[in-house]
Amino acid sequence: MTDTISNLKHCFFSLLLIAGAQVVIYQNNHLKAQYDLSFGANYVYCFGERIIDLQGATYHLDHTQGFEFLGANSYKFNDSRFSAHLRLGFRYLTFAGRSENTSYSGALNKVFASGGVGYAIADKINVNAFIEAENNKEFDKFIIGSGDLFRVNLAAETQYSFTERLSAIILVSRAMTPITEAYIFTNPQYQFRVGVNYRMLP
Repeated sequence: MTDTISNLKHCFFSLLLIAGAQVVIYQNNHLKAQYDLSFGANYVYCFGERIIDLQGATYHLDHTQGFEFLGANSYKFNDSRFSAHLRLGFRYLTFAGRSENTSYSGALNKVFASGGVGYAIADKINVNAFIEAENNKEFDKFIIGSGDLFRVNLAAETQYSFTERLSAIILVSRAMTPITEAYIFTNPQYQFRVGVNYRMLP
């Protein structure tokens, strides 16, 4: 129960930071926001600690990788380079590794939500920063009252626009909590994501 409360506090604090940053941007500019709705698909490659000692055995993680799909709401402020972002998506990862006596493999299913702020450093280039929360445990083990239900990540992203609707993104994220061996031996602390984004509206 204590771990659950701690994770919920981290998520709540993250949401407060997101909301606060977006309010500050709006108040400082006193501008009307332009709303965008877009969808994206990314390849995901996880990296970090590869050799982990867990319960008296040494595990060697060979890979964790997969893909994700997401929907994104963006709010661009007139006559300003700042923007605010909210995203919701699904990530599917496969992993494989080995120990001295056995090998292991499997899949991870993650639902994630993120929010953040962005800044246009050029006409076609944006840099964005996000706070992201995802389910840390698989859905069949996601029991309210148990510990470490959510994973909180920080992410930095660069977005390049080819056209008014089509863009490419490169993103690197780091898990902030929890980062114990029981989780990172299948889902490492760092992620690299690359993909495309298509603006549907307006």
